[in-house]
Amino acid sequence: MGNEAFKEYKLTDVFDINELQKIQDAFSDATGVASIITDKNGTPITKASGFSFLCEHLVRSTEEGLKRCILSDSIIGMSESEVTIRKCLSAGLIDAGISITVLGKPIGNWMIGQIADESFNEQEMLLYANTIGVNKKEYQKALHRVVHMPRSQFEKICHFLYLNAKMLSQFATNSIVQKEEIRLREKAEKEIKILGLKLSQQQRLKAIGTLAGGVAHEINNPINGIINYSQLVLDMVDENSKISDYMKEIIIESNRISLIAKNLLEFSYVKKNEFKKENIVQLINNTKAMINSVLLKNQISFHTEIDEVSEVTCHQQKIQQVLMNLLTNAIETLNKKYPGYHENKKLIISCRNIELDDNAFIRVTVEDHGMGIDEKIRGELFSPFSAANRTDKSAGLGLLMSYAIMKEHKGDLSYETKTGEYTRFHMDIPAGEINNKERNV
Repeated sequence: MGNEAFKEYKLTDVFDINELQKIQDAFSDATGVASIITDKNGTPITKASGFSFLCEHLVRSTEEGLKRCILSDSIIGMSESEVTIRKCLSAGLIDAGISITVLGKPIGNWMIGQIADESFNEQEMLLYANTIGVNKKEYQKALHRVVHMPRSQFEKICHFLYLNAKMLSQFATNSIVQKEEIRLREKAEKEIKILGLKLSQQQRLKAIGTLAGGVAHEINNPINGIINYSQLVLDMVDENSKISDYMKEIIIESNRISLIAKNLLEFSYVKKNEFKKENIVQLINNTKAMINSVLLKNQISFHTEIDEVSEVTCHQQKIQQVLMNLLTNAIETLNKKYPGYHENKKLIISCRNIELDDNAFIRVTVEDHGMGIDEKIRGELFSPFSAANRTDKSAGLGLLMSYAIMKEHKGDLSYETKTGEYTRFHMDIPAGEINNKERNV
């Protein structure tokens, strides 16, 4: 696993601060040196352990002193493989530090020190009191309270620090690797679940298509017989008789049923990789013909606003599927808002030429004056787990599959909505040819 996965992690993402504090306090009590853990920039994460009065109450109490302490901690703690020992850039005492890392990337620093070794020079250090604006006598008293120890002893403590930091770095690496593995596994499981839902939806659609095709075949034969016999009767009776009028109505309605059966057959027939030029207006009319009875039953008026548009290269069945999904959703939301008849209970389909990024598209818009889309779910509208996709009458993937189909056509599916007033879904289909190599059918 590469380092890039860890670049955004911080020390606080891996360790519980209270637990770090206990380790730090124990280290300070055992060794007698001051200790603090910071982020990789030197800003303290834990509370100071064993800090000298000089550093905690005098140097760090001033703005300049604190600024220099943080700078010193960030520089001394930069070492990733060994402990750095040097004079503090602030008070001048001896400090040491090492980075806590994940695969070589620092996520924090462990600092120790505030001791005086054999190089201690009181007069030189007193000058710093003036630099940060601290009372010189108080500063001198505090210097006398600083822990003194030989350099060799401090180096042994630094080796102990190295072992502890190395252990924490290994723990951090293992923890983050585990987190990344869990994240990737959950992502893969989610993708598998989505693919499973897509496959299940496709299988259901195939079963429905087979059933629809069978029904259409069964309807076609008797309907053709009704039309033929009605025509024979029509030819035998007086043109001005009531029987003639009845026969004409029977033929008209039978032709309508025949057209519905024909559209069902086309809709149910699976056409693999069949992208060809289609008349989009005809596709709209064919789809409408399949839901005419639903519109009448639910007292929904249907309006079209069609401009003169060119043919599009598309998969006819899949574009009809998108239209059917959008129309079904629109019917549902209109029925929720208007259980009975209402003058605003209407569906509007418009079709016009547009230009997006200097490319020609045909935009088909399905508009309803229903409930609109709740603001809470707009951000996840094309997710398989969106509340918008979980209605009693849907399989949970309608909008997701519609969106995928439009992307497959190198187009787009977008929407405009206002809660409680309207929703417009825009199907943007490229007006030109689609390169066969670019399709992902």
